[in-house]
Amino acid sequence: MIISHDPPNGGCRSDRKPQTADDMKVFNLCLINKMGLANWAESKARDVRDTYFTKPWKLT
Repeated sequence: MIISHDPPNGGCRSDRKPQTADDMKVFNLCLINKMGLANWAESKARDVRDTYFTKPWKLT
C-alpha cells in the first residue's frame, strides 16, 4: 500500500495542521506496529517527522 502525503494543489502541509497531526499519528502507529515500540523509539523516533515531510513513504 502506498500512501501519498503530498498536499493537494501544491499547497503547504502546514496549511492543514489538524489533518497533518492525524496523519502523523497514523504514520507513527504503523511504524511502531511494524518495528515494535522499543526498536522504533531507539532508531526512528527522531527521524519520523523529517521522513514524513520530506521523503515518499510506503506502508506494507
